[in-house]
Amino acid sequence: MTLQTRKIADLTVSLVGLGCMPLSNIKMVDHREQAIATIHHAIDSGITLLDTANVYSPTWDTFGHNETLVAEAVRTYSGSADISKVIIATKGGIIKPADNVVERDGTREGLLKACEASLKRLNTSSIELYQFHRHDPSVTYTEQMLSLKALQDAGMVKRIGLSNAQGPELDVALEILGGPNDGGVVSIQNEYSPRYRGEQDVLDKCTELGIAFLPWSPLGGAAQAGEVGSRYSDFASVATEVGATAQEVVLAWLLALTPVMIPIPGATKTTTVDSIIRASALKLTSAQVERLTAADSPNESLFPDIKPRRSRKAIAAGIATALLIGGIGSISAEAATKKPAAKPAAKPAAKPAVAKELNEFLNPTCPAKPTTLTIASAVILEKPGGLADQNNADEFMKKCPNVKVEFIGIPSNNLPEKLTTMAIGGNLPDMYMHFTSFTGKALQMRIFEDLIPLLGQDYVDGFDPLFLSEAIQGGKLLWAPWVAIPHAVLYRKDIFEKAGIKTFPKTFDEFLDLAKKLTVDTDGDGKVDQYGWAMVGTPNGSGAGRFHTMVLNAGAYNLKEDTNGKFISGASLKGYETALQLYGDAIKAGVVPPGYTTTGYPEASAQLATGKGVMMITGPHSMGIIVTQNPALKGKLAGFPVPTANGAPPITTLGQHGYAISRSSKNKALAVQYIKFMLSTKQILVYNDLEYRLPSRLKAQEDPQVKSGMAAGFVNALKGKVWSDSTASFLGSVVKVDYDSYSEMFLGQKTAKQIAAEADAKIKKLIADNA
Repeated sequence: MTLQTRKIADLTVSLVGLGCMPLSNIKMVDHREQAIATIHHAIDSGITLLDTANVYSPTWDTFGHNETLVAEAVRTYSGSADISKVIIATKGGIIKPADNVVERDGTREGLLKACEASLKRLNTSSIELYQFHRHDPSVTYTEQMLSLKALQDAGMVKRIGLSNAQGPELDVALEILGGPNDGGVVSIQNEYSPRYRGEQDVLDKCTELGIAFLPWSPLGGAAQAGEVGSRYSDFASVATEVGATAQEVVLAWLLALTPVMIPIPGATKTTTVDSIIRASALKLTSAQVERLTAADSPNESLFPDIKPRRSRKAIAAGIATALLIGGIGSISAEAATKKPAAKPAAKPAAKPAVAKELNEFLNPTCPAKPTTLTIASAVILEKPGGLADQNNADEFMKKCPNVKVEFIGIPSNNLPEKLTTMAIGGNLPDMYMHFTSFTGKALQMRIFEDLIPLLGQDYVDGFDPLFLSEAIQGGKLLWAPWVAIPHAVLYRKDIFEKAGIKTFPKTFDEFLDLAKKLTVDTDGDGKVDQYGWAMVGTPNGSGAGRFHTMVLNAGAYNLKEDTNGKFISGASLKGYETALQLYGDAIKAGVVPPGYTTTGYPEASAQLATGKGVMMITGPHSMGIIVTQNPALKGKLAGFPVPTANGAPPITTLGQHGYAISRSSKNKALAVQYIKFMLSTKQILVYNDLEYRLPSRLKAQEDPQVKSGMAAGFVNALKGKVWSDSTASFLGSVVKVDYDSYSEMFLGQKTAKQIAAEADAKIKKLIADNA
């Protein structure tokens, strides 16, 4: 069924929404199927706005119950309605720390924690509409609005709404965030009904500015909803005149008051949903609307504030001060009012004939006072790579005894999310490890310091231009490149030689045939114990990165910018389907060790170390990890370029990472000294010796240690085409589409063509949502 629609900024939603709070009351706990059926019926009936909140739960220890319920209902919907048009709006800012205790938490840390939890419960990367539930008097409203802005800048929420906002609060919010046309406040969810008509000035302001008004408890609350006719005679008499129920008249009256009104009545039964739908089609005369508007009202709120509201002066106090605070850590004025600039396609100069290495920077300039340099690193947690990170720190501290280098270890798959969280919380370290997948988010949040003026142009010219082509965005150097891990096929040379294999596969078909040949029973016990392809099949960034390498070599991609700077999906290209089919065929052929869905990068590396696997799509760093596990394999590992679908020239990713300096750091000069020290030829070769990662500095690349040996095949991979990931801030969500796609292929319930079509639709929706 199709209902008339109204707008919440750029969103088009049904004329009425469904308030889902009643579905989580204590009486509904044992009726989950009924609750889900009610939501399904609402969707079938044309309702596309579902309102929930993290605090809607039957008990304090089931916090988030309603969000989980709504997410399950949307996920399991199998009707004919277009589920992609259903919008879930949720709220944060109220907590239940114990039984019968309800408190407010509008602190930055509290809102961040609440939003992160809602994202997980709703199983989404970005919330369509996030509404601040109630003002926390312990924090200025200004600070709370800036915290919401930080969530939006980080891409965790797409649109901001306010709930229970009085006039002065709305004014402050508009001052800081702007209105719907500015990407600021798009909705107000306040109480409004025959029982309570407070804050009329807020409703008038919403009508004036085009801010959607979502009246909660439009029938006066669940306890009184059935008594509307007996309590409010005017509504009962109009109901008689139009042949409807008093409840339906209330909703029709609200809809007639202003075009920004979108009632969200609650329901626990499908029959109530039917009544809501009838009300949305009910037309009242202007005289009837005027009569109902003029009717007496007790003006009693369902949940009156027990704490006094602050005055306009108190609420606004500190705006000027807050807007002068620099950096995302405190949410700057720039971050609160500006959108990130479009990324120019900046390219560095051609590769210099000779690296401009003025000196090796092995004698850094040290601070006079004791100083702690904090560094967020993924490598520090890895073996043997962490030894290189720690060696840099130890050697630097020997040179500068007043300096303490303190690492914050973050697993690589969690790094983008964790850095985003730290940025919003205002506790970014002085330096952080940067992967290219985080570029879009870093640009969006503006958390980095431009390193060109800090390092000096002469020093910057000593980097390989291929590295700089990714690290320089908009004329600024976001991070100092350290090493690269181009993808190729890592293989066991000893097993290849034993099998008499002297040529490398150039096509997917040849690769699969070779994997079949290498999948054997080596000990004659009747069971396969050696598999051709150690596939990373876990649904995370590690698996998705390797899958995307195969997508690229099949002639497709997940996301890129066209010549006009617009993002486009590549999942509709045949190559995306071809890569999926390769994964499916490999599983059917049995060339992948069992347990592939839980085989991550460490497990696949272990398979090569033990001989259970022979080939692996990965970077040169895996050789260091494998040799650490099995030292006897030193010299027995090598790489060759990734095969392509049709034998065309291969494509690889640079896979570089390096260190950025936080814009909020108070130790920028010291961080620069540390970067130059760690990138000296002596120090960078320590890392290359441990993990065979390719150094970013031109001088180090010329060292015989790098130019020959086990990593030669990976160096050769860079001689072909090199793909740079998109700088879209929502790239992480696109990566999720990739790993959802091959995970779906593993199930074998859909064809590669069907999965690719679904992936294309998802990516296109992400593009549209983030336009």
